[in-house]
Order: sequence, then C-alpha cells, then structure tokens
Amino acid sequence: VTYKGRTIAFCCDKCVRKFDADPEKYVARLPAFISYGGEPSPPRETAAASKLGEQAVPRPPLLARYHPVFVHFPLAGFPLALVGFLLFRLTGKQMFAAADVVPLLAAVSAAALAFVSGNVAADSIRFSASVRWLIERHQFTGSTLLVVGIVVSTLRLWRWNRLSGCWLWIYGGGLLLACSIGVLTGYLGGSIVFGADHL
Repeated sequence: VTYKGRTIAFCCDKCVRKFDADPEKYVARLPAFISYGGEPSPPRETAAASKLGEQAVPRPPLLARYHPVFVHFPLAGFPLALVGFLLFRLTGKQMFAAADVVPLLAAVSAAALAFVSGNVAADSIRFSASVRWLIERHQFTGSTLLVVGIVVSTLRLWRWNRLSGCWLWIYGGGLLLACSIGVLTGYLGGSIVFGADHL
C-alpha cells in the first residue's frame, strides 16, 4: 500500500483492511513515519539507490534483524521441556528421564540470543513514544524469562538424577513460570509489531 508517498508492505489482506480503516493508528509504529510526528522522514539515499533513482530504507544491524528468529525457540522450548518433564513424572518411563533437558537448554540459549538481539533492536530503531512503553515492558519480561530459565536449567543440571522432593516441585514450578512469562513476553512482542489489539 502506498501511503503519504511511502510503500508499506503487509503480511495479509486482513492487515491491509485494518490499515485502510484507520491508517494513522498504525503509521506511528513505522520507522519511516515516526521521525516528524506522522510525516514521512527524509529518505536516506545510498550511492546505489541514487543511481537507480530509488529511496533506500536504512536497515537495522544484522543482530537486530535476527531477533524474530531467536524468540521462537524459547517460546517453544520451555513448553516442550515442561511436557518432557510431565511425561517422565506421569509415566515413570526411563525413555522420558531426560526428555526435558535438550529443549530446556535450547530455550535458555535462544533466550540469551533474543535478549541481546532485542536490546540491539531497541537501541537502533526509532520508535514512537506510544510504542516505547511496550518495548520497555517487553524487555523486562524477556529479561525475567532469561533469569528464570538460567535458574531452572542450573537446578536441572545440578540435581540431574536426584530431582526429588521439594526440588521436584521447584523445578516443575519454574518450568511453568517460564512458560507463563514466555506467553506474556510473546504477547508484548506481538503488540509492538501489530498493535495491542492483535489478538
């Protein structure tokens, strides 16, 4: 869609219809529009773009562009670790004894990458004030998820085959807490990109 001389790409027809109904609601989140109170910011041109007579859109750093890739691993890894843990506890089968370890460690590693790449993105992309408060909450919940993940994975590796009694409850509760924080973090991330009414 072309709006105020700028081309805006959408993921689907539904989003185009939502944008057409109230464009000003959404342009505040687009870097090309936020610099001058909703008016398009002056284009930055590279030599290659100038030769072609086109406007070049500045790209965020490489690490920031990979943030959406990294965040999917914690969102899937913590619930998979919880399922693996519950399968072992409910069935008692030895084949599930370590089913939680790989998804848990993958989730924590990806959460660390998501934390770093998310902070790079927040520092390198200009957002409007209406979106900045969402980013701060998203950063807080993402940081909390990383801390909880580190604590839970450390407990799991420390206790390894001796996960019983209160440690069992603490570990299971930690996995459940990580899943809950992950859902909230994902919701806030979706709100930054698609608006608070994206569900």
